[in-house]
Amino acid sequence: MSVIIIGLLVGMSLALTGSGGALLGIPLFMTFFGFTLKVGTFYSLIVVTIASIVGVFAHLKFVQYRYALIMSLGSLIGSFIFKDIKQHISDFMIIILLYLVCLYSLFLVWNKNKQSLSKSVERISAWVLITIGIMLGVLTTLTGLGGGVLLLPLFMKGFHLEENKAVATSLMTIFFSSAISFLIQLQTMSQVPGPSDILLMFAGVSLAIFPVKFVMKRLSKDKTFLIRRTVYSCIVIYTLVSLTIRG
Repeated sequence: MSVIIIGLLVGMSLALTGSGGALLGIPLFMTFFGFTLKVGTFYSLIVVTIASIVGVFAHLKFVQYRYALIMSLGSLIGSFIFKDIKQHISDFMIIILLYLVCLYSLFLVWNKNKQSLSKSVERISAWVLITIGIMLGVLTTLTGLGGGVLLLPLFMKGFHLEENKAVATSLMTIFFSSAISFLIQLQTMSQVPGPSDILLMFAGVSLAIFPVKFVMKRLSKDKTFLIRRTVYSCIVIYTLVSLTIRG
């Protein structure tokens, strides 16, 4: 029952904010199951993988596959290199990294500077995409975060993608990166989710994400702007407080 509740909450988080699923998943797994930080970050990867692929179904035609696939290749490299290193890094260092990501993501979420879209999207070098992917793989493996709140502004402000393309490409990249990191870490973790847990997570995410998206699409842009940023801020605060108490 706890697993499906986590799926519901993560699905709602993704639908409301477009990101934040892992930030919410980590403390929830630690609270509901008493997991250590490293196990919590590992379990968050599977629920984020599920949430991102469910979320991307409605945006498949907007996915920029070149970005998603090449960055995922870099993510594979980063995850493979750091899968064993993670076991030797203290929880304190992982918490510090999570703190930094949380605080920086809050700045990005509330930053009112609008992205400057160019008429013709500049072609980004494959080596640049691989390098970014490696950093994403390291972040995902160490923290369990999908990186959505960092990828969205990168695609919109850095790569000059339209919002619908940026959201779709971000979700697809998160799916590949999280799934890769999860699979690579399987052999190093003593606690792993069973098939029934994964199915319950999928059910929870699916039950939450579609109704919430349906409602959000019928709200004005100003209201969705405020809701997304307020909900994301609450998630970050909850995560920071949970990590502080349990750390």
